[in-house]
Amino acid sequence: MAVLEDVRDGLGCAPACVGPRGRGEPDTCLPIASDGVRLVHGEADGLPGLIVDRYADTLCAQFLSVGVERWKATIADRLLAATGLARLYERSDSNSRALEGLQPATGWLRGSGATEVAANRQAGACAHENIGSAEVEISGDTGVGGAVADAIGARLARLAGKVQVMAVTHAPQVAARANQHLLISKDALDKGKRVATRVNALAADHRREEIARMLAGAEITAEARAAADRLLRAATA
Repeated sequence: MAVLEDVRDGLGCAPACVGPRGRGEPDTCLPIASDGVRLVHGEADGLPGLIVDRYADTLCAQFLSVGVERWKATIADRLLAATGLARLYERSDSNSRALEGLQPATGWLRGSGATEVAANRQAGACAHENIGSAEVEISGDTGVGGAVADAIGARLARLAGKVQVMAVTHAPQVAARANQHLLISKDALDKGKRVATRVNALAADHRREEIARMLAGAEITAEARAAADRLLRAATA
């Protein structure tokens, strides 16, 4: 049974139309040398709050609503049974979980492994000379830092010399390498009934402040600002 259909069947959902993505097959529309594919895309697949991607022998899932959180164990087992895989990493750290009254959750749901290696492989998977653009989400960058994060940033910077790259990351070492830094934020409106998403292009001084915040957290120190300056200088050296 197709991956998407198997998960929906396990939750008692109505059948849905399933293409190559739902069957867990790589997209062949673009000449990208990648072993990554999106299996479940939330509301678009009739499973609100559930995002599932496959990278080689590993699944990465986001549980972003109360409904899928309640059925997390069942969904995890169904996904692994449908794909024949043994590892599933949870990356449920989106701000939207707070609107559902849920705390962030990251880590291995099934199996185990080195997330640093998975993140580095993912960043390199799209490095193909013939593609016209690339969008990279570092789904395994939680807990990645230092030399590993710097290596990911350097690889993406090299790729950006050939094609346009949009990277979504929480790693300051990656963000510092970008030619343009966009800050994405979400705010609850009408007592949580609506969510406003904002995208702001950061000027140089605001960019340093944001990278310092990524390094230090809520309380930005002078040491964090100095470290941010060093990252930005190293990225242009």
